[in-house]
Amino acid sequence: AITNAGDIVLAGLQFLSFDKTIGIVNKFDQQGNSLIEKTITAELDTSIVTRRVLVHNNEIFITGRIGFFEGDFPNNDIYISKLDSQTGNTSWTVRENILTGNNYATDLLPLTDGSLIVAGTAGPSDSPELQRAFLMKINNDLTDTEDEIQPTFQLSPNPTEGLVRFINGENIINALSLHNSEGKLLIYQNDADPIDLSSYPDGSYIMRINTEQGLVTKKIIKL
Repeated sequence: AITNAGDIVLAGLQFLSFDKTIGIVNKFDQQGNSLIEKTITAELDTSIVTRRVLVHNNEIFITGRIGFFEGDFPNNDIYISKLDSQTGNTSWTVRENILTGNNYATDLLPLTDGSLIVAGTAGPSDSPELQRAFLMKINNDLTDTEDEIQPTFQLSPNPTEGLVRFINGENIINALSLHNSEGKLLIYQNDADPIDLSSYPDGSYIMRINTEQGLVTKKIIKL
């Protein structure tokens, strides 16, 4: 990818072992001098693969897959991260589980309203015939998506001083993530267990909930 200033941004992966990889993002000027050398890792996950890099409005976006291996078959989520074009620091990260199995984001397309289209495949890694292509729209502020649905569950209490629970509802929750107001990923989990915000500062947070019916985005207030 090429920035407005003519700098070159490359993304890829580095093998640490058979089942352990990390993502790599490098930025070079036109003379080949290194401006950014960024390693993309996760605290609890075995593997990160950076598949696509996009420079849009002088912002860097990367996407790929993040997850671990179960026996011979991977179990991954997709991820999309926005990086500061000057420092390479992560501005925000979105992690989504589309279908159980191998979720892989392979392309990014910018839209004129500032949002992104993410494309890829998802489904059981041991049954290629059951894998499906997907398209997902995500706004730069993480607050809206094209696939958003009306939830049948409630988050309570909201506002909260700590724990937030899921009450009732028919939506089956596959995964959820909690982000601060700047989009930084704080919590990710593959269940509907209560979320504990007691260790985070007061303010507003964004929760993205992936259900079998679609994606739900909710704002949570921490008091």
